[in-house]
Amino acid sequence: MEISHRMVAAICSKSGCGQAIHVSIGRWPGGVNDRGGFVIECDECGSRSYIQVSNPNDASSVTSGGRLVARWDDDIDELNDVLRAHDLTAENELKESMLVIPSNESDGPQFVLEDRAVYRCLDCDHGLESPAYDALGKALGAINKNLGSFFTHYLKGGIPRPDTISVTLEIGCACTVHRMVFHRPFSDADRGVRNPLEFVLAGPDDPAMLTDIDGVFSRDDCISIFKKLLLRWRARHRLVMLVVPFIGLDYPGREENRVDLWNMVLGYTDPGRTVLVTRRATYKGFLEAAKSQGTDIDILAKFKLLTPLVGVLPVSPDSRLRLR
Repeated sequence: MEISHRMVAAICSKSGCGQAIHVSIGRWPGGVNDRGGFVIECDECGSRSYIQVSNPNDASSVTSGGRLVARWDDDIDELNDVLRAHDLTAENELKESMLVIPSNESDGPQFVLEDRAVYRCLDCDHGLESPAYDALGKALGAINKNLGSFFTHYLKGGIPRPDTISVTLEIGCACTVHRMVFHRPFSDADRGVRNPLEFVLAGPDDPAMLTDIDGVFSRDDCISIFKKLLLRWRARHRLVMLVVPFIGLDYPGREENRVDLWNMVLGYTDPGRTVLVTRRATYKGFLEAAKSQGTDIDILAKFKLLTPLVGVLPVSPDSRLRLR
């Protein structure tokens, strides 16, 4: 079975070290994927950190910057026991702090039902997101049957390769029925759907049904809403233009939060179909915040680790990052 790999670059957890540790996280698309992690010793300072990965025993590996000291499997070992055995705490976790690094993760960002809802019936105020996924779960048998039929013809070369799988279902509320659309990236290796959350809910065709986005919300709720809108746009449109004059959090002590916010925007967009328009000062603030967190954008660009959305130089005529 084909394995998909995602390269993670993280900075050594010891303050001031700055060593980049690269880990290849392997996943069996459509197969059974174990969860666990690695304990890694930094090549530069010798301190130990840990990272959680998929398939630690057979598909993932440490590629550079550190030495694999131990591995664990969540089905066998308790994370707390592993941390105690190696004198580690939560502060020693290696985190993928920059999504400016390209990801080949087939799952992609997910629609989180627990986050603030955006799809509700305008007339009866009935929530539509959970019922939509419930209906999708019941339809998985029919969906997989149709996928099987599609692959029979596709593998013979009679059908061009699609970008996505789209499913439209009729979802009932207290007063009427709504047509809700789901999208999922197409993969040659994955011919079955096992979990409805593999699909992203792109909602109804009528954008007026985006009902729960008008009001005064907390920052967390605003981010939750924005994530669902980004998922809707990337699923439904060939080109998305994001005009972001201010990314926010541009003051001392919030550099990590600023990077996380950029992280979220970059992680929820398709760089090949997104144009990001921002101020030069806003982009400069992102670069400074990234560097303060141990990630030098120039070095990532040198080794071709940047996502195309940020990796294309602003001076390029076809830049996807427009500075104003």
